[in-house]
Amino acid sequence: MKIAIDLGHGIGSDRGAIGILPEENLINTVGNLVINKLKILKHTVILTRPTIATTVTESLFKRCDTANKNNVDFFCSIHANAFNKTAKGVEVWTYKKNNIIQAARFLDKMSKIGFTNRGIKDALNEKKLYVINNTNAVAMLCELCFCDNQTDINIYKNNIEKIANAIVYAITGTI
Repeated sequence: MKIAIDLGHGIGSDRGAIGILPEENLINTVGNLVINKLKILKHTVILTRPTIATTVTESLFKRCDTANKNNVDFFCSIHANAFNKTAKGVEVWTYKKNNIIQAARFLDKMSKIGFTNRGIKDALNEKKLYVINNTNAVAMLCELCFCDNQTDINIYKNNIEKIANAIVYAITGTI
């Protein structure tokens, strides 16, 4: 498979959510493991995070453009949530809340690790989720946990490898 991996944020002033651990650190750690595991499984990995963008809009456009120009089979954007330290768990955003197998597999594996399953959400009605709505391939945006919730951070810290495996399994059906 040709798989686009989008490590969310991480360009210019767009660093992502700030919590107990910064979102950017969480997604870079897990994302790099995912990339390496996919390559070991002999998949072609297309990285979509641009090296230069002057605005968030430009960054988002470049991510989709990279995936679309490379005609990827699947697009996965990796993120972490934050919300007043009270919310917890994992969720997946898909186009029109499509119940794609990859999203269901991700949620299943992550709930087995110990995260609360917040379900599949509709990216079509969430204008901020540009990468899901403007990528030609089947796509999902994974929110790994809430980076401002201590319970989620504890689960994350003790299961980084399992989280990466959950994403790889979700995308490919194997680990």
